[in-house]
Amino acid sequence: MSLAALTLKLRTLANPRKIKILVSLREKPLSITEIAYKFSMPQSTVRKYLLELETGGYVTKTPDGKFKAKDFKIVLSLDNLVKLVKKEEEQLTPLI
Repeated sequence: MSLAALTLKLRTLANPRKIKILVSLREKPLSITEIAYKFSMPQSTVRKYLLELETGGYVTKTPDGKFKAKDFKIVLSLDNLVKLVKKEEEQLTPLI
């Protein structure tokens, strides 16, 4: 995974409401209406958050139109971040 892709995946989760939604979807699939009611949020906001979570690979839509959390693991270590940064720097640095 590139540094840019990792940053995008982490940015998707950089919102307490999205994390709460994700935790709820791990317990059981919910519809947009159910999530909006549970968290007292506008359906348009829930729809936006779910699209971002789905694009990020954190949730999936069930055949009945509800959303459920996908199993995922994010492991971050400073060593891995250093490797990602160095790899990108090597790709950007012209060989002289």
